[in-house]
Amino acid sequence: MIYTILILIPVFGIIISLYLLKPNLMLRPFIGATVINAIIFLTIDTFLTGKSWYFNQDYILGFYLINLPIEEVLFFLVIPPIVYILSLYLPSHISYRYINIGIVLVAILILSSAKSGIYTDLMIILSIIGLVYYIIFGDMEIDRAVVLSYLLFLPYNYILTSVPVVVYIPEGFSNIRFITIPVEDFLFNFIMMLGFVGGFKIARDLSKMCSPIQILSDLKRRLSL
Repeated sequence: MIYTILILIPVFGIIISLYLLKPNLMLRPFIGATVINAIIFLTIDTFLTGKSWYFNQDYILGFYLINLPIEEVLFFLVIPPIVYILSLYLPSHISYRYINIGIVLVAILILSSAKSGIYTDLMIILSIIGLVYYIIFGDMEIDRAVVLSYLLFLPYNYILTSVPVVVYIPEGFSNIRFITIPVEDFLFNFIMMLGFVGGFKIARDLSKMCSPIQILSDLKRRLSL
């Protein structure tokens, strides 16, 4: 039940954080981005489970959604939003972008010259697309979330891969690891956080544009011209 415990801690953390930050967060786009991002990455996870990895039944509750343990489902619903919330407390005067870009580029270069598996190829393709988006549209909000996700990702993923809770299939990935963590996981982490924060920003902007207050304000401004 190691994975269960690792998931329950951020579950309580996000409940407390949402309560404290409720006045400063637009909950509807925040929840919408969380659910949509989770659906996308759960689909990827479902596709890769059994091909690139499987879950050690000794460390999970044993309840499944399709082929994913309930802990894995909660992971995608809880980890991106709690990392984003915590990232709001990082200093905004520090440039994190080159750190994030450097980690992604190094991982892509390492994997490009390695034996590939389906996980390897998919992460390289998605990360290149994500990196282009990040370079063009990235801002401090994304910078902080991505860099913090790496800081939290290392100990968290080390536990999952060293116990191991997640067992990787040699034919399904490059077999190149940082300590016990597959290099592909660094890219997975990047696109997961990029997808969440980017989706939240888009949903938040759309929500502002469509809010009754904004519509009345725009109408009043136009009538005054």
